[in-house]
Amino acid sequence: MKYINRREFLKKSALAGLAVTGSLLFPTSASSKRLSKEVIKKIFEPKLDPLTKKIIEIESNWRYWIKGDDNDIGLMQITPIVLKEWNTHGTGRLYGEYDLFDPYVNLEVGKWYLHERIGKHYLPHYDLKQTDENKAASYNAGPPTIGKIGDALENYDQLPKKTQKYLDKLKKLS
Repeated sequence: MKYINRREFLKKSALAGLAVTGSLLFPTSASSKRLSKEVIKKIFEPKLDPLTKKIIEIESNWRYWIKGDDNDIGLMQITPIVLKEWNTHGTGRLYGEYDLFDPYVNLEVGKWYLHERIGKHYLPHYDLKQTDENKAASYNAGPPTIGKIGDALENYDQLPKKTQKYLDKLKKLS
């Protein structure tokens, strides 16, 4: 058996259509994305709280490689605004846009935003109840929007249509 050094391994991995993240290899060719989605779900789902799993289902359906219309990226569809907020108020690790395609990084930033920023900062700031609906509505429409409207369930008809559909999907996943 021939051993190769890390540089050679990374070079061959890139040529074979693999992306390296942490200690895992993720296929990057179009033909292998379906399998990759299943692998990602199997790896990460058992470690996640129920709300985060639902957000991932709605946002990306476990496809870490997608980029949305608003430049939102990855499993939790992190926006540039959230990334900037992470780089300002997060744990001290600074990430760039490309880093969000790494499922580990995307989940780290997304879970922090959902539970720490929205759950522990924005909901109390706007005097909103700690409910999954308020967290999900804030995640979708932005905390200031939900802060102006108030409780997502009590004021459902006042929510943006996009956020109403988002909460309907969340409810179906329950």
